[in-house]
Amino acid sequence: SVRPSVDPISTGSRPLTRPTATRQPLAGMFEQPLDLVASYFGETVALYFAGLECYALWLIPPSILGLGVFYLQVQAGRVDHPACCLYGIFISAWAPMLLVKWRRRASELSYRWGVLDYEVEETVRPQFKGSRTQDPFSGEWTAKKNKWLQFCTYLCSVVVVSAAVGVMLTVMGLMYRGRDYATSERDKE
Repeated sequence: SVRPSVDPISTGSRPLTRPTATRQPLAGMFEQPLDLVASYFGETVALYFAGLECYALWLIPPSILGLGVFYLQVQAGRVDHPACCLYGIFISAWAPMLLVKWRRRASELSYRWGVLDYEVEETVRPQFKGSRTQDPFSGEWTAKKNKWLQFCTYLCSVVVVSAAVGVMLTVMGLMYRGRDYATSERDKE
């Protein structure tokens, strides 16, 4: 769809204004001009900022509850306070609700901007080393990769990640062993 160009500094006939702090001190604090961002930078960037806005708003309740749980832990003088279990249950319910809310918001914005069924076509990079074949069913050209090279790449990735995890577990084991040794030496004294 063709959109008129929008200057981010001046928005044409409608000036970009926000409520003054004396009338409504918190009005618009978490709102962004998503329609202006979409018309100037594109829908992808606007959806990114809409996602950040949704996530920031939805982080407020868990952060307040988390501070409350931390306060209870400090007051009790122990980490395993019963409120931690309730907080974990809350987070387990909160995360799926956040995802549902974001899907709804993203669908609403995509519908408003007319990009609901938009799919990005992948382009073949110039550095691609392989052959292109035509799919007999759809007629689309697809990139055909060398299976042996792809297997070797995955194998190399698995080896490197496994080695990194092994080093991390070794370091953690040594740290716990050192802690236990230091505790036993302290108890002997």
